[in-house]
Amino acid sequence: MGGLVMWMSAGFSMLEVGLVRSENTAEILTRNIGLFAIACTMYMVVGYDIMYGGGHLVAS
Repeated sequence: MGGLVMWMSAGFSMLEVGLVRSENTAEILTRNIGLFAIACTMYMVVGYDIMYGGGHLVAS
């Protein structure tokens, strides 16, 4: 499922790039890569703990 989400993000990037001028393409792609990196990091920090428990966010 994570792979499908990755391809969905790539598809949204292509959609956004198609809707802006060519001079703004690099900015749009950089922003989308940054947002995807932040989302992946937050999933690893928070989401994984919520799903499987036993992580560093659970009180002893």
